[in-house]
Amino acid sequence: MALQPVDRDTLRSRLDLLEVAGSYMRLQKAGTEWRGLCPFHDERTPSFYVNPGKGLWICRGQCGVGGDVFDFVMRVEKLDFRQAAELLANRIGCTLITSPGDARRSEERDRLYEVCGLATRLFETALWRPSVGDRAREYLFRRGLTEETIRAFRLGWAPASWEALARHLERAKVPLADAEAAGLIRARDNGRGYYDRFRGRIMFPILDGQDRTLGFGGRVLNAEEEPKYLNTAETPIFAKSTVLYGLPFAVGELTDGAIIVEGYMDVIGLHQAGVRAAVATLGTALTSGHLRLLRRHTERVILCYDADAAGQRATERAAVLFIDEGVEGRVLTLPAGQDPDEYIAAEGRAAWDALVTAAPDLISHRVQTALGQAGDDPLARAAAVQEAVVPILADLRDPLRQAMVLGQVTEWWSSQTSGLSEEFERSLAQAVRDYRRRAARRRQGDERGASAPPPARLTRETRLEHLVLADLLAHPSLLARAREDLGPYLFAAGPSRELYEQLLAGGEEGINNLPSLLSDAAKRLLADLSCRAPREAQEAEDAFARQATELRANALAARLDDLRRQRADLDPEDCEGQEANLRNVYALEQELAAVRRELTRSD
Repeated sequence: MALQPVDRDTLRSRLDLLEVAGSYMRLQKAGTEWRGLCPFHDERTPSFYVNPGKGLWICRGQCGVGGDVFDFVMRVEKLDFRQAAELLANRIGCTLITSPGDARRSEERDRLYEVCGLATRLFETALWRPSVGDRAREYLFRRGLTEETIRAFRLGWAPASWEALARHLERAKVPLADAEAAGLIRARDNGRGYYDRFRGRIMFPILDGQDRTLGFGGRVLNAEEEPKYLNTAETPIFAKSTVLYGLPFAVGELTDGAIIVEGYMDVIGLHQAGVRAAVATLGTALTSGHLRLLRRHTERVILCYDADAAGQRATERAAVLFIDEGVEGRVLTLPAGQDPDEYIAAEGRAAWDALVTAAPDLISHRVQTALGQAGDDPLARAAAVQEAVVPILADLRDPLRQAMVLGQVTEWWSSQTSGLSEEFERSLAQAVRDYRRRAARRRQGDERGASAPPPARLTRETRLEHLVLADLLAHPSLLARAREDLGPYLFAAGPSRELYEQLLAGGEEGINNLPSLLSDAAKRLLADLSCRAPREAQEAEDAFARQATELRANALAARLDDLRRQRADLDPEDCEGQEANLRNVYALEQELAAVRRELTRSD
């Protein structure tokens, strides 16, 4: 039987968030909500709340995240939106169809794929055209690449002309605005046409699993020209933090693990030599997104970065990422000054395989590196190990993984000495205490990073905005009064104003569709407010008039502060500007005083 097609909003309405979340975790009734231990961070006291009626969830603990059923599955399964929606649709026996907004975004992405594909073919043609790509071909052959390899990776040449690609796309009837959105061309400052972003460069197309070009890396032939490598900027189809060069060629070869190298030529050279598990990041540091991408194919990843200081720092930073993501990380170290493609070409596959086999895990690598610089003194060696390991322990969020690292270091140290020295044992104990203090501060919200600010730190003005919004969400009948009494400008710019504007635009009928219309920050606010115990309808209605007046007072006070700051920036000799500012300040002071008198009378 054919699956019933549904759009995103229909799918959301048919899903039971309580049932979906409950299939991943244990939830218990807590008033009008359900509560459990947050699946996204370690905790002993439940801070994860689900409001089944609103279809929203929120973590009021360390991570501070929230959202709807799609956000939950995206996080817990580590999927993008499309994958999560398809999984949920399949869960209830449906198939997903796109909304108009999804269709528009899909059409835009298709246009960008098309223009990048046209550019790839132009660059390929230019590389093999006599007199046009001669120098580029000579360089690639000199680096040891065969014609078969060059064609397999679809390498190309961007002519040195300022408009070669722009003119080619124009002749192909491609809207140049699409080429600009794809990061291939730029508009001239004088507004007269476009120029190519990549000129006189060997082009490395960055392909996805469907052989579509997402973006490009371009390398100059002249060693003195900067930058040596130029990458496509972020676009709707290209995000460096979630793309790995060479992955489509490596899929199917990752059973024994992936090898992350630094450059395009490293990947291509290794693949040509038979090491087809090689991939590379694209001019950016390794991210959690990269590891999650690889974890779909393997649980083992080997880092092979340069032996210089920058490469070593990158390896050190990666340690916490690997442990947090549950990926086995190892480090392959090459002789100083050698790149992977150069090493395997000079030493052969057997020598490379020996290095892979001998690659230590990330923690052992850090410890061994530290000991190599510590000399023979036992106390100095113990201090070096502590210095190497404590930063990892301090940054780990999961106590189980922290204990795993401690056990690993302790076992390794015991194998190297007659036993744990008292000094080393105390150092490890101190590291544990430091970690626990950090973890406690994180749970209290002192180190929340990018998560939402803790409620205790909200200003009085923001708390008032949230109270009004919570009443509107719980009692949509108040929206009619809000539309008359509250302009969006009364809410500070940001999530509060965005949520209020969408509430007004959708009315009572549109509340259930809010999650699909909001930014991540506004969606978190919506989830937080929806999971609060609502006030009684009469209480909310009685308080509305005063709260509206307070919002007006807050907005006037903020505007008054802005005008006073502007006065300080005015030229003292600008008499006209100074006078206008003073008139505006006086008028606002009078208006604010009247509003405050109104508040006093209502007390």
